[in-house]
Amino acid sequence: MSDTNTPGLSATDAGLSGFRILREKPMVWPAWAIASMAVSILTAILMVTLAGPALAEITELSRSATPDPQALFPLYAKLGPAMLAIAPIFLAFYAVLYAAASRIVLRPEDRGFGWMKLGGDEVRQGLALIAISLILIGAYLAVIIAAALLGAVAGMISPVLGGLIAVLAFLAALGGLIYVAIRLSFVSPATFATGRIDIRAAWALTKGRVGTLLGAYLLSVVMAIMVGVVGTGAFFLVGMLVFGLADTAKAVLEPDMTSMSTMFPPASIAYYIWSAVVSGVTAVIAMTPAPTLYRQIVGGDQTVFD
Repeated sequence: MSDTNTPGLSATDAGLSGFRILREKPMVWPAWAIASMAVSILTAILMVTLAGPALAEITELSRSATPDPQALFPLYAKLGPAMLAIAPIFLAFYAVLYAAASRIVLRPEDRGFGWMKLGGDEVRQGLALIAISLILIGAYLAVIIAAALLGAVAGMISPVLGGLIAVLAFLAALGGLIYVAIRLSFVSPATFATGRIDIRAAWALTKGRVGTLLGAYLLSVVMAIMVGVVGTGAFFLVGMLVFGLADTAKAVLEPDMTSMSTMFPPASIAYYIWSAVVSGVTAVIAMTPAPTLYRQIVGGDQTVFD
């Protein structure tokens, strides 16, 4: 599938670009896997250290046949300090990865550790991610409020009509958010390429190309999910033979983050390592289509942003 307005623009080529990069530059995924594992372990330690007791109580209450929401709510509030500590770590991590994804596509000769570096590009990526998040949150709140008001008005006429309108409004809101996310998808590669955050110009560059971009991103997400599912399934098969079914299932489905002694049993350590390897692959698959499409459209001509 290609865009009729831009010769050479291919959703299929961009959607599968991550596999090509993994084949041509195989050292990228071990580096990303190491970074992913380091961040995962760090965030797990912070969760256990800052919110271990609350997590233990939440786990115990959740096992009840009829958990009391009023009892769970204050416990979830106790997770706040841990989440505040983890948020900047994730922001920095994804800023580095998004910069690396653009670097490996737009500036492949500028090698670092898996094309990851720490510098101005990463700072700008972090700021761009914050800006995109705020825009998406604002759009989400706007469409949810609009959908609720529309459903309430329709409900005054007929409860059945109100329910139908509410469902349709929700679907429209979801479609609208996906549309906005696609229109913002060039902010990251454009910020890397031009050295400045210009949301309006990046938004304009996606005009008339939403269908092609959607196809590429959908293909990459489906491929990443398939790799993740196969990877998890492979760990289950091997883990059952090495650690037993119960320990393997607990490591994958219900890790015990209530204390440091229960956080890292052998099965969980093995799963952390394996999931980091899989994450290194899926991240490359999911993050490289946008800079690939950007390169197909702009090439070396950055005058479109002047």
